[in-house]
Amino acid sequence: MISAIFPCYANIKSFQIWKQSAHEADRPRRVKKRNFFLAACLFVLLTAPSLVHAQERDDDDAAETNEPPTQLEIGPEIEVPLHTDHPGFGGSVSLQLTPIPDWLEFEIGLGALASSGSGELEAEFLFEKPFEISPTTEFMIEAGPSLSRSTELDEAGTFLNIQAETGFFIWPSKSMGWYASVGWSDTPKNGAQSLSADAGILIPVF
Repeated sequence: MISAIFPCYANIKSFQIWKQSAHEADRPRRVKKRNFFLAACLFVLLTAPSLVHAQERDDDDAAETNEPPTQLEIGPEIEVPLHTDHPGFGGSVSLQLTPIPDWLEFEIGLGALASSGSGELEAEFLFEKPFEISPTTEFMIEAGPSLSRSTELDEAGTFLNIQAETGFFIWPSKSMGWYASVGWSDTPKNGAQSLSADAGILIPVF
């Protein structure tokens, strides 16, 4: 009887030793999984508050800004040609669109200028890059083509121009703002260049 029990006991003991060895061999893998799980939990705990705070800050900024996505610009303008002594005075009206907030805006404008014995009509299409200074103030860099029709005796005709401007746009309230900008233009056809300045009011469209 004892001789029959001894082999069974030996087999059980061998199985226990093998199971313990396998358990010991698998410990590094289990430790690695546990460490990875703890690291993942720690990462979530550390980053979740900052992500929530960043989202709340973006929502607050969006709620605080007064600038509408589409706006109308109306104001007087002065243009000083660099090759003559006759500045032009007039006004302009422009529609500003914002397809990509904080990155890209479009401006479509019409203007009219008059000087001694001549006049000029102008249409422009400008690409604008805004730089936010505060939720109510932006600095803008603009560039694009413009088409002008001049009635000046010596240089009457239609001209394609290259135009660049910089300016500030300020929205103290959601119902109205104001702007001021300076610009430079060049007419490749005749080499004429001019400097300009304009200012006016901003009216939200929608």
